[in-house]
Amino acid sequence: MASLPLRDILVLDVSMHLSGPFASRMLADMGARIIKVESCEGRGPTSYSSGKPSPLLVAANCGKESIAIDLKTPAGNSVFLDLARRADVVLENFRTGVTQRLGIDYETLRKINPSLIYCTITGFGSEGPLATKSAFDSTIQAMSGAMFATGEPDRPPALMTINLGDLAASCISASSILAAIHGRAQGDGGRHIDVSMLECLLFLMVHHTQSFFQNGSVWGRHGSGYGPGVIAGAMECRDGKYVQLVCPYPKFQESLQRVIAMVPGFEAVTADPRFATTELRLKNSEPFLQTVRDAFKHRSRNEWLAVLEDNDIPSSPIYDVGEALASEQLAARGAISSVRIPESGTEIPMLASPFDRLGSSGAHRELPAFAQHTSAILRELGYSDEKIARLSAERAIKTVPGNLAGDTKSEES
Repeated sequence: MASLPLRDILVLDVSMHLSGPFASRMLADMGARIIKVESCEGRGPTSYSSGKPSPLLVAANCGKESIAIDLKTPAGNSVFLDLARRADVVLENFRTGVTQRLGIDYETLRKINPSLIYCTITGFGSEGPLATKSAFDSTIQAMSGAMFATGEPDRPPALMTINLGDLAASCISASSILAAIHGRAQGDGGRHIDVSMLECLLFLMVHHTQSFFQNGSVWGRHGSGYGPGVIAGAMECRDGKYVQLVCPYPKFQESLQRVIAMVPGFEAVTADPRFATTELRLKNSEPFLQTVRDAFKHRSRNEWLAVLEDNDIPSSPIYDVGEALASEQLAARGAISSVRIPESGTEIPMLASPFDRLGSSGAHRELPAFAQHTSAILRELGYSDEKIARLSAERAIKTVPGNLAGDTKSEES
C-alpha cells in the first residue's frame, strides 16, 4: 500500500467540541501526526458514559496522541511553545481573544516558527460585530438560513441533526490547511487561516444563496421534496417504510406516471388533464405528488424499489442509520473498520475513513486515552524524566501511570 501523503506533517490540535477536532481527525486519516493538547482538568463528564467513551469523542479524536498541558501556567505555556517550534500546523477554535490571553496566538507563535500554518475556527470570524460571540452548531444553522429552509412547510424550522454547522467548518479548515501546506512547499511560508463557521455553512448552501442573489428568492421548507415545480419526495409504502423519489427530468416523470397507472385504481392518472404534459405536471406538482403518495401505499417498499429500478426511475430506500451501515454496498467497499480503546484493550466498530483509499489502511486506529502520550512526547523534546516529574508536580502538565505509551516512569498528578 502507498504511504499516506501527510506522513511528515505534525499538527498541534488545541481545539474542542467538533469543528476543530474533526478537521484534525481528517488530517490524521491522511497520515498527519496529530498531538491533541488537552486541559489538565480532563475531558469532562460528557466524554464518557458508564466507563465507555462517547461516540463523538471516538469519531472526532481517533488516530491522535494526547498530551495534557495547563496553558494558563507559565511552565505549561513554555511546554506548548516548545511543541509549536516543531509543529507544521496549529489548529484552535477558542473564542476570539482567548489565544492572545494564553500567549499562543499566531503573532506570538510565528516569531518562534515563521513557517507555521495556524488555523483558527470561530463562529463568525475574527472581525465584525459578532467576532467575540460564542457559537454552536444550532446557532450557526439558525443564523445561516439553513434551519429556516429545513422541515415540513406547516411546521416550525427544523434543526439538521448531522451538525452541518460544525462539519462545514471542519471540511473547509482541513482543505485550507492542505492548500497552505502546498503553498508553503512552493515557498509561500506560514500563514494564518481564519475560518468562520457561518461563512462555511453558507458556502455549502449554494442553491439557497445563489438563488437569492440572482432571483431574490428565499427557499422555504418543503420536507423531503424541493417544493412546487419539482417532482420529488418521500413516499410511504404499504409496510410503513419509505422510498425517496427524485424525478427532475421529463423522461423520469413520464415513466413514473406510467408506473402509477399500473396500480389498481390509479389507471386514470395518464388521462388526467392536469398531468398531460411536463409543464402541466410541474404546474400541478402538488396534486400529482399526492396521487403518487396514495398509490405507493398499495405496495411494500421492496416491491416499489423493484418496479422503479426496472423502469429507470431515480429512487432509493430511506434507511435508518442501522440499515445504512448494514447495507451490502458498504460491506462490498470494506467501509466498516474498527478503533481500539486503550483503557479497556477492546476494539469497537466505526466507519472506515474515505481517506483510507489514499494509501495505507486505517484499520488499526486508536482513540488516545487522556494524557496518554504526555511523557513520551516531552521525552521527544529532550525533557528528562526529572523535569517531566517536576512539571507534573507543579500541575503544569498531567501524565498517566502505567505503560499505555511507554510511560512507565511517569507519575499521576
